[in-house]
Amino acid sequence: MESKKELKIALTKLKTTINHFNYKSETKRMYGIAISNFSIFIESYNKEDSMEVIIEGYLIKIQNKKYSENYKNLQLRIVRMMQEIITSGSLDEFKTNRKNKICIINSDFNYLFKESIIYLNFDITTSSARIYSQVIRKFCNMVFEEGLILFSELNILTLNKIVQCFTKTNPGSMNQVITSLRRFLGFLYSKGLCIEFKMNPSVYKVPKISRRIPCFTRDEVKKWLNHKFCGILCEDGFLT
Repeated sequence: MESKKELKIALTKLKTTINHFNYKSETKRMYGIAISNFSIFIESYNKEDSMEVIIEGYLIKIQNKKYSENYKNLQLRIVRMMQEIITSGSLDEFKTNRKNKICIINSDFNYLFKESIIYLNFDITTSSARIYSQVIRKFCNMVFEEGLILFSELNILTLNKIVQCFTKTNPGSMNQVITSLRRFLGFLYSKGLCIEFKMNPSVYKVPKISRRIPCFTRDEVKKWLNHKFCGILCEDGFLT
């Protein structure tokens, strides 16, 4: 089956599936607009063009257009959902794993991610492997969303920007995030696909939130500060 036709069939099935979801009518309408936009874009390609080429072209268009952040995220989600339908024939797996497994948008990045798993010789059943998988999948998408299509284009400023995003979403596990990133970037460097980054976990350390319970309530402190002492200052400095 030609790529254009397969993509169109997947989008049609996606639209039908979404209409059966328990979404608000406005949400379904926005999904419908995004799906229609993707469908129209597909028509601009020749039937000889591969599916990867068409999807990559659409993702580049999404990044270059001045869409709102919410609509851009919706379009990216449409692409991931469509890829899941093409791969498994339904969205059951996507719905089950959407919180645990992030789909890497860029096919080249996805290939390198899988290569890194083999290179690092991970036992995929371990918790460290699961953490690595989640962090690097998210990292790959964030790199692509920065407009980069090659890891060789990654610089320290962009890397720091991305890591700062992790400090907001993973404040309690930044050591694990940095360890995962260092492993992946080390793999890329060994393959000559990026420059070498020296990542010091302490640079990205998130301040711990104090859990100490105050001795006084806010009202008690306020009353104490507003209190006017009428005592006399003694020689030893205390009020009487």
